[in-house]
Amino acid sequence: MPPFFLTVEYSGQWLANVTAYNNSTPSPKFLLYTKTFTGTGDKNITIPWQSVVNGMAVIATVQKSDGGSSTLTAIMNWTGGNNPDRRSTNVNGTSVTVSSSVLA
Repeated sequence: MPPFFLTVEYSGQWLANVTAYNNSTPSPKFLLYTKTFTGTGDKNITIPWQSVVNGMAVIATVQKSDGGSSTLTAIMNWTGGNNPDRRSTNVNGTSVTVSSSVLA
């Protein structure tokens, strides 16, 4: 199956925590994948598809790690079908959360 993609749009330093769950259910019982990414500036991150039963849910929380005031945007998409992009933008805050799920 095609991977998910997380796009971070921010001019400063950031940290992203990504977690994927089996069965399209965000529960520790169904945890498949967890990883932390760091970067500076805009970046695209590939989140690999895992072997799943009944689909996969992916949640990403991206936070500013430099205390900057620029807008932080996170966009999650899956290239395997007609899943619309999930977008979350935070102008004044320090973090955003974005999620997507696909039924297998």
